[in-house]
Amino acid sequence: TTAVRASETGHLVISTLHAPNCYDAISRLVSYFPPEEQDTQRKAIAANLRGVISQRLLPRADGSARVAAFEVMVVTPTIADM
Repeated sequence: TTAVRASETGHLVISTLHAPNCYDAISRLVSYFPPEEQDTQRKAIAANLRGVISQRLLPRADGSARVAAFEVMVVTPTIADM
């Protein structure tokens, strides 16, 4: 709640959480709220979220190491309405 409130007042909020992709990161954030607050908080997050970056380490094709794979979601009006 503190992060959502801070974003509503114009503060830049940068946070981390464990999720396999951007969609699941947002879903996980919403799930932290009680069920009766989730719809309201989902709308508040959609109104203030500017982007999400997801990173995973995947094995290289030759199996010698891992390589970072990134997913970047910039929030547009269409995404905010989802």
